[in-house]
Amino acid sequence: SAVADEDYCFFTKRTETRSTDEGYWQLTQGDEDVIWITNEVIGIKNTFQYYVGKKGVGKKTDWFLNEYRLDPNFRAQLNLPNDR
Repeated sequence: SAVADEDYCFFTKRTETRSTDEGYWQLTQGDEDVIWITNEVIGIKNTFQYYVGKKGVGKKTDWFLNEYRLDPNFRAQLNLPNDR
């Protein structure tokens, strides 16, 4: 299906839990630097993989989620609010 090969972007406030009624997101790669064109670190990227079922015994899917967070100093340079 064509939809399976597409990427989607969503912007939301971060929650403490990354679980759903059907499964959960498991961290697969944490705290990778996000580099600006000036070679300045402006944030952090975490990658999660979705599992169907209960945590610890879920079945791995081919869905990935990339979570980006701006560095607080970079947020201040852009005059963005410092909320989550």
